[in-house]
Amino acid sequence: MVKLHRLPCLRNQGAALSTLAVVLGLMLWFPPAAGGQSPATPPPLFVKALQAQQEGKLPEAVDLYRKLLASQPGLLPARANLAVALAQLGKYNAAIREYRLALRQAPGNPMLELDLALAYFKSAQFSQACQWFELLHKSRPTDARIRTLLAESELKSGKASAAVALLRDEPQGDDLDADWVLAQAYLKTGNVAKGAPLAERVGLARHNARAYQSAAQALFQNGFYPQALKDLNAASRLQRNLPGLEMLRGRIQASANQIEAARATFRAILARRPNDYEALLQLGDLDYNQGHFARAKAYVIRALRLKPNEPRGLYELGRIQVHEGQLQAAVTSLQRAEKEWPIWILPHSELAMLYYRLGKPALGKRERQEIARLQAAGGAHQGISNLSVPAPGQ
Repeated sequence: MVKLHRLPCLRNQGAALSTLAVVLGLMLWFPPAAGGQSPATPPPLFVKALQAQQEGKLPEAVDLYRKLLASQPGLLPARANLAVALAQLGKYNAAIREYRLALRQAPGNPMLELDLALAYFKSAQFSQACQWFELLHKSRPTDARIRTLLAESELKSGKASAAVALLRDEPQGDDLDADWVLAQAYLKTGNVAKGAPLAERVGLARHNARAYQSAAQALFQNGFYPQALKDLNAASRLQRNLPGLEMLRGRIQASANQIEAARATFRAILARRPNDYEALLQLGDLDYNQGHFARAKAYVIRALRLKPNEPRGLYELGRIQVHEGQLQAAVTSLQRAEKEWPIWILPHSELAMLYYRLGKPALGKRERQEIARLQAAGGAHQGISNLSVPAPGQ
């Protein structure tokens, strides 16, 4: 039975590479008998290596295949099985080298090409994976599994629109792997109306918390707070300790003006992880917006001790310093925030007002011009609680 790649997040990734090359090795070494003649007999070292591989003794199998190939470098079954063993060990770049050598001997072999594409995929070399999956897709256009793998590679290469184009006309509901990739692609392109329901459907069918979390994140970023909380609760019922789940809950609550609920959520995170930068920053932002400036400053100072150059913390500190009348200190903090994340608009806005207040209209005008340029270019404009573009290092 041929085992294909399994899509990440929704299934176990432990068997993400196919065993096609192992099967290929046996088929090549034992070709179908023709004219009543017996098939060739494999060398004892090959048999020993294959047995070690099938028993999970992968380092031993690798050593045996390499020893065999040192004396018989043209032995394709050994080369192919060596590539699989290396991939099973997570040594994807070494596996890729062996697959490419095998393809020199058997150019156009679709099983070797598939395993090579999967090795590129697992090593996060998604552009190369796209090239090989595209080649396979052209030769097998009706193969839904190849199409889905190509679409996911496109998605991970930053080409979400290409992934949508590959999958949007396929029947939905029959292939949950394809539905999941399409859901993510829709969400990446900003099509929440199509992406969120599809992610919810996958979450329901697969009992998968991450699918619900993805829908919640996208809904939150687009201001659909009640539905985002509904999906987040569904994710929590399936996997309460899912990373990032409670942080997202607090951010949604804060944006939905559920201030005390958000404060309780962030404090609960800090109770478990006292040095959680994000929770400290969010609490500081909540307290600043509620007029609790001293408490806000204490949270922000604690956060900046953890990440001294993080732009959102510097921005928050600058706002507090303006309130305290420490205007020059505020200029320094906001300038540092600008330097660390130039496309974020809010530090520019705060600095523009501050420069005019300090009697520096030329600098204020310069900041306003930069704001106009960033707005035209689609710069990040959100506040701390609902910032959709993560700051560097986040």
